[in-house]
Amino acid sequence: MESSRRSSFKDCSKLGDAEFRLIGQPRNLKSPTRYGQCKGLTDETFPHLSGLTKLEEFSTDAMQVTDAGLRNLRFERRQSRRLQRAKK
Repeated sequence: MESSRRSSFKDCSKLGDAEFRLIGQPRNLKSPTRYGQCKGLTDETFPHLSGLTKLEEFSTDAMQVTDAGLRNLRFERRQSRRLQRAKK
């Protein structure tokens, strides 16, 4: 089912800890897209997404994650790997 492998938010400006915990639960999610000033995605909330073990692509803008925080990101080894940050 393709719909369970992708998710998209056009306005992430109000997402916080609780929402990122929920977003990180679907283990088969491959391509989450988070736009709209995703400032709630930080080094503290980013680990909630570490359960996305089938991740192939991750797109977002305005996240507040450092290089150290990105270490929590796991990509499916057999797939192409791409992290996309939108330019301001």
